[in-house]
Amino acid sequence: MFFVFLLPISLIAVIAEYSLRKIPNDYAFKNQWLTENSHDVEVLALGASSILHDINPHYLHKKGFNAAHLSQSLKYDHLIFNKFIDQMPSLEYVIMGIDFWTPFGDIEESPEWWRVKYYNIHYGGKLYRWQGRYNYELYFRDIATFKRAVNGLLTLLGLKNETHITTDDRGHGIHYTFDNRAAEWDNGEFEASRHNALIADIIGKRRIEQNRQYVEEIINKSAEKNVKVILIIAPLFQSYRNNQQRVFVDQQKEFCRYFRDNYSNVLFYDFSDDPRFMEDDFYDANHLNERGTEKFTRILDSIISGDSSRFVVNNKTVVLK
Repeated sequence: MFFVFLLPISLIAVIAEYSLRKIPNDYAFKNQWLTENSHDVEVLALGASSILHDINPHYLHKKGFNAAHLSQSLKYDHLIFNKFIDQMPSLEYVIMGIDFWTPFGDIEESPEWWRVKYYNIHYGGKLYRWQGRYNYELYFRDIATFKRAVNGLLTLLGLKNETHITTDDRGHGIHYTFDNRAAEWDNGEFEASRHNALIADIIGKRRIEQNRQYVEEIINKSAEKNVKVILIIAPLFQSYRNNQQRVFVDQQKEFCRYFRDNYSNVLFYDFSDDPRFMEDDFYDANHLNERGTEKFTRILDSIISGDSSRFVVNNKTVVLK
């Protein structure tokens, strides 16, 4: 009798998990895009939300793709890079965002830990294979999850068009626009304080050396293929910068300088206090809107092209000061 009762519940769970996994999302899209197009990629961008929203490959002269995801830590930059690097004969540059918190921890130690399952489900990662919360959509077993499962099933049946894709065809996040910016957009004090607390909480776990190893492996494999690695700190609004703990900022920048000073294929650019980025370029205190993103990507393009003294915005050449 027990097995008769268990069978339909198990079947419902399998259908629900399958339906959730089939809802289009950024992880599945980027994995599929790279699987089909990685051989043509000349510039690969990796990182967290500051790269996802601040670099638009459409403004690069070389063919680029943005493989960043929200809260993506170096472990998962490393996972994506390793999966596709041998399929990228045209690759010339890897751009890696090193955010304030990046050197210190991992996504598992943040409030975004639940995103790990997407790398296992959609990128074929094999991390934490026996931990349900890192491998199954149904781990939460809450009402919202089952509602999404129903929408996913209806989408599979052609009765709905559920999608969680938030990027364009080159992987750039599309929703951080000037028009979408909140009236109270300047959240710099709050966000910097939140990141200060996150770093203080995890710094004792000594992840810096582990994260250094992830970056070194990317750099070394890139060097073998004559690929340059550009480490960047993205632009930050002054309210965010003013509330960062200096000791953590110093460690973040030293983390980047170490690679620049020890590897011939590494460049490092710190745009965090770049005066070229004005208030109207920001979506919030640590992300650019589409105006700032165009400016920032074109600056990076000028570095890649070898002429960092000028870049083009709205068909006008702008000389950098």
